[in-house]
Order: sequence, then C-alpha cells, then structure tokens
Amino acid sequence: MLSLIESQLLFTIHTFPFFSQPLPPRSSSPAAVVAVAPHAASVAPHAVAVRFSLRFVCFVSSLTAGRTPPTHPYCCRASHRHRRRPAIVAPHAVTIAIHSAVVSLSLSCTQYVQNELKERRRTNLLPLPSLISSALNALCSFSFFFIHTNFIFHFSFFILQPIIIIKEKKERKEMGDNKRKRGRKPKTPSPETLDATAATDDTFSVANVELIENPSSPRLGRRRGRPKKLPKHSDKPVSPATGRRFTRTATENGNGSGNDFAFPGDVVVSPTVVPAMEADPAAWESFSARVLPAMDSVVKVFCVHTEPNFSLPWQRKRQYSSSSSGFVIGGRRVLTNAHSVEHYTQVKLKKRGSDTKYLATVLAIGTECDIAMLTVDDDEFWEEMSPVEFGDLPTLQDAVTVVGYPIGGDTISVTSGVVSRIEILSYVHGSTELLGLQIDAAINSGNSGGPAFNDKGNCVGIAFQSLKHEDAENIGYVIPTPVIMHFIQDYEKNERYTGFPILGVEWQKMENPDLRTAMGMRPNEKGVRIRRIDPTAPESKVLKPSDVILSFDGVDIANDGTVPFRHGERIGFSYLISQKYTGDNAAIKVLRNSDVFTFDIKLDSHRRLIPAHSKGRPPSYYIIGGFVFTAVSVPYLRSEYGKDYEFEAPVKLLDKLVHSMPQSPDEQLVVVSQVLVADINIGYEEIVNTQVLAFNGKPVKNLKSLAMMVESCDDEYLKFELEYDQIVVLRTNTAKSATLDILATHCIPSAMSDDLKS
Repeated sequence: MLSLIESQLLFTIHTFPFFSQPLPPRSSSPAAVVAVAPHAASVAPHAVAVRFSLRFVCFVSSLTAGRTPPTHPYCCRASHRHRRRPAIVAPHAVTIAIHSAVVSLSLSCTQYVQNELKERRRTNLLPLPSLISSALNALCSFSFFFIHTNFIFHFSFFILQPIIIIKEKKERKEMGDNKRKRGRKPKTPSPETLDATAATDDTFSVANVELIENPSSPRLGRRRGRPKKLPKHSDKPVSPATGRRFTRTATENGNGSGNDFAFPGDVVVSPTVVPAMEADPAAWESFSARVLPAMDSVVKVFCVHTEPNFSLPWQRKRQYSSSSSGFVIGGRRVLTNAHSVEHYTQVKLKKRGSDTKYLATVLAIGTECDIAMLTVDDDEFWEEMSPVEFGDLPTLQDAVTVVGYPIGGDTISVTSGVVSRIEILSYVHGSTELLGLQIDAAINSGNSGGPAFNDKGNCVGIAFQSLKHEDAENIGYVIPTPVIMHFIQDYEKNERYTGFPILGVEWQKMENPDLRTAMGMRPNEKGVRIRRIDPTAPESKVLKPSDVILSFDGVDIANDGTVPFRHGERIGFSYLISQKYTGDNAAIKVLRNSDVFTFDIKLDSHRRLIPAHSKGRPPSYYIIGGFVFTAVSVPYLRSEYGKDYEFEAPVKLLDKLVHSMPQSPDEQLVVVSQVLVADINIGYEEIVNTQVLAFNGKPVKNLKSLAMMVESCDDEYLKFELEYDQIVVLRTNTAKSATLDILATHCIPSAMSDDLKS
C-alpha cells in the first residue's frame, strides 16, 4: 500500500509541472504534448518504484551479511524480523523487473507517438484527436495494469510475512534451536578414529577390500562436499577380570604425548572422551602379558589383484592393490581372508616392526568359509615367529580382542569387545551360511584376516566382515575356531580345499499343528518337511519330496529346524552338516507315509545352476556372427548390474539364481551377453542377457555343447531359440566368415575361450 500511495503522489508531482510548461515553439498543435504527457509522466513513478525496491534489496542483503543496515522509513522497525530472511527479497526483485520494463516501454511509446504524430500531420491520413484519444485510453489502461500488479506483489509480501515467521518459529521449536549461553566455548570431543572413511565402508566383500591409496587413481582422490560423520567406535580394551571396558584405547605409536602408561612393544594407551570405570592395574598387566606376545604373530598382507572382466570375458580389468591382515599358524603357514587374495597376481607379507616385504605363495582359498592359507619360502621370514594357539568356542559376553592393520595407519591396531551373539550367519563372500560370532568391537576395512584373541591370548576367530547400517554401531563378525579347524583339517587331509558339504534339499518348518497332523506325525515327533531335492545331490536317490526329516546323525531336529547347542542355546541344524567333510556319511531319519526310515547318505558339496564364484578360473565365452555367448554366474551379474544386482538384474535371471536347480552336474545357464554390431546381425542389436534354450532344435545344456554344435553345423542356417519365443537366424557361411572381421574390429584374440577349445 505504501508503494502504491508513493507512486500516485509522485505521478501527480511529476505530471503537474509538465502540463504547466509552455508549448514548444515548433509544435503546431498542443495535441502532440497531450499525447506524449502520460508516457513521460509514467516514467517518473516507475523509476521511483525501481529505486525503492533496489534500496529495500540492499537493506535486506546488509541484514543477511551482518552489516548495519541503512536507515529507511519502511524497514527500520522490521530489521530484527527480517534478519537472515533472503526469501522476502523476491517480491521486490520482481517489482524491479516489472517497473524497469514499464520505464523502458514508456520511453519507447513516447518516441513512437512523437514519430507517429509527425507522420500523420504530414500525410493527413487520420484526424489527430482520434489518434490522441485511442493512445490515451490504451496507455492509461496499460499503466493502471502495472500499478495494480505492483500492489498485488507488495500486498502478497505483507500477507505472507507473518506466515513465514510463524513457520520458522515452529521449526526452531521442533529442532530445539536454543541460543548458546555466554561464557567459554564447549570443548569439542576428539574423534576416536583418525580416518574419515574407516566408518563408512560397506560390508566386507571382494569389492571393498581396503585399497592402498594411489595418487594416480582418480577414484581414490578426496571427494568434494562435507566430510561424512564418524560413528562412535567401541575400541576400548576389556578387563578380563570384570568384563568392563577400560577407559583407554590401544594403538601402536610410541611417540604420543600425554599418555598415562604404555604397553610393552611400543603400544601406547591414549585417553578417550567417554567416561568409564578405571582399569585394574593387576588385571591390565595380566591381559598384556597374555595377549600382547601373540601380536607378534600378526602380519600385514599386501595383494595385487587382477580381476577378470566378466562383461568382456576376453580381457581383464585394471589391476589394483589392497592391504589386509593375517596371522601365523603351525607348519610355516599364514591364515587370512579369501576375499583378501581373490584374483591375486602377487601377495606379500610384512612382519610387525619390519620394513621388509616377503613374497608369499597361496596354498588354498576357501570361498565358502572366506579363509585363505599362505606360506613364505624365505627362511628369514620365519625367524622369531611363533604360531598362535587356538582356543575353544567362546561363550556369550566373553571378552575378545581383535588385532590387525585397519585403514588409518600403518602400524598394528587393537580393538576390544565382547561376544554378543553366536549363530548361523550368512557369509557375504562365500554366499553360504556357517557358524559365526557377532562382537561389538569396531572391525574396519583392513582388519580382514586379523585374529581375535580371548583373555588367555588364544585365537578364537578371524575377523572377516562387519555390519554398516545407520541404526547399528560396532557390529563385527568373526569366523569361529570350528570353521577354521575344518578348513585346516580339510586341506591337510586332501592336500587341497574341498569345501563344506551341504544337504541338497529345501525344507519347510512344521510349526503348524494341522500341518503336522496331515503329514502323519505323532505328538512326540518333530522335524522339518522336504520341499524339493537337488537332482544332482546324492540324497536324491533315497529321499523324496514331503519326507519329514526327524533327526540328523542321531540329533533330533525341532519343528523350526533347530538343534540343541550348548547349555540353553539352539542353532540351525545346518551346523551339524557343516561339521562333516565332503565324502563323509551321515545317518538321517525320515518320516514317510507315517513310517520311519533311516538312510545312510553320502554328503557332497553343493552345485548351483548359477555359481557364486568362478574360483579363480577366467570366464568362458563363445562368439559367432557378433553374438557373444557366456554362462551366467554371480560375478557376471555383479559386473553387469553392479553390487545391487539383486535389485537391478532382470526378474527372470534372479528367479533362476534363487530357485532353479541344475538337472545335471554340468548344466549351465547360457545367455546372449551382447551383440557386437555388424552388417550380418542387423535387427538383433537389442538382444542382451537373454537365455539360449536350443540350437537348431537341440536343447543347449552348457556353453561348451553350444560351441561344439555351432562349429560342427553343416546346415544352411544357424537357428538359435531364445526365451520369450525369440529366434535368431543367420546364414552359416556368412556368419562364420563375418566372425573373423568382427574379432579384428574389436581386438578379440579368439572366438572362444581356452577351456572350450579342449
């Protein structure tokens, strides 16, 4: 309203002197002046409005910047309310644009009317009073339109201002935005870890083994934006006497300042921010005497990886480096994680306190249990190296100490916690379910392969993965000693790793009483129902669907599929199977048609239609006419669709991954991976990751059988039958001759992988 009143007053002030001036001597008629007057007069109020809006914008900007605002009759009283509200500048900024446009338009109209009047007087085409009347009516309407627009913008500002103030007060109240009291600034707690990326890594897998920083690698550079918030880590040692955490964190570096006391071997203790119970000196000395000597057996593992490119199977990816942890066991051997050395090109080990890296040889890699065994030929490495001793499976609330070389430093690190859970866990790298320990110690990237000691200094597990979730903190997982000993004894028994056996059946819980009655179970009988049986498993010869498994090796199975495990604990009955070795026999009792049968079955490793690992072998492929055929595996899906392949891959492939079973030991899921575009395959370019069902009427069993059928084909056409009733037809001679040109164009060394040539 004030802007509107000011515009009207200025309009009158600037217009009155204009009309009171004498007519120009050269003007033949006062009509020219009357026609030009409204436009000349409209320039003044709009120019003043622009000036006012500019001053208001400068005023609000000065408030936002924290400077003393200039005095203004409108805004001095609202200075506190408008502080730090740049949004209120918007209506005035729009007003500036509108009034500036009107000023320019008015000046243009003034010039236009003057020229038009001269032309009309010279030619006498139109009576001058008619032209003047039309111009005045149109321009007055135009001027009032913009005056009302100005009024609407200013009125909207005064209406919306209280709403904005109320909304901001409400948000401040919800967020608890209280003013800081006067006095000294509060002290900022020191972070419990020195690496900003240590707490943001995902669950350990092949893709997130900690990489050694390489300045030439663009993906390892510092990212823009705010640093990620560090979660709180529970890396304080635990008193073996009380089970309570000490008030200090153990890290290796003997040159720190302000330390209360020091570990033997240049391991110092720095105070932390979190208050806790004071450590018992006697308990701490006992803890140090038992655990710290075993730390000399922990080594740092350096590995160079060269992964196959499963999307382009005739080549490999760019090599990268990683670091992890390991420890020495008997027989001049070293244990670490399998994902730490997968697709290795070179492996080196470095002892604690040494500057020498020793070349290592990989003896065995257990993909299911995520354990690898190494050795070093250099005798110097084994000097003054003592193997660790394995302890029993810990119980709940037992103290554990994880030792390793996580990211954030080059020296050894010690983190402590307690065992919070013991159950069958999903091993991320192995895609299997085995016994595992959950602890509340911080396990970061680089801790992989490091030992977990109990309060007696015995190894009770290997750190291998952790849970990174916004609702969870300090959840780490450890491979327990039963799984470790199974891996070691399997290698010693067979001189190679044969894997963990599995019962090739899918089963259903029998917790529903009506279901148990319908299956003919007595009230005292418990068990699980067999849903499906793997046709390639030895159990398929004796077991049938709808059989009820009552016991395994004499241990009764409950209706929920669990068996007794120590005092007061239960665990999945797959634990009993995992304690066996490949080729062992087991007695299984089943209920079939109300009759009880006992079978002696031979256990074997599990075969999947879509394997979870390539086990170090390069991927197979076959190319004909630009069509690239390959066998589907989990690494292939990860290469095609990323680490979230379980959500991004086609539903049909995911269904086969989860539910399909092979009908023969050598069956594979063969797909057209891609089509290398050429003249011969016009119209087929969009076929991607589509399953091949048959070739020339014969079913495709695996990739090798497809390659053999195509190479030996003498028919005029090559006909491939794909899923969704698609067919691909190529002329045989043309396709084989075009393949050579396609291989040369894409620099592919061969039309098939080496394993298909034999």
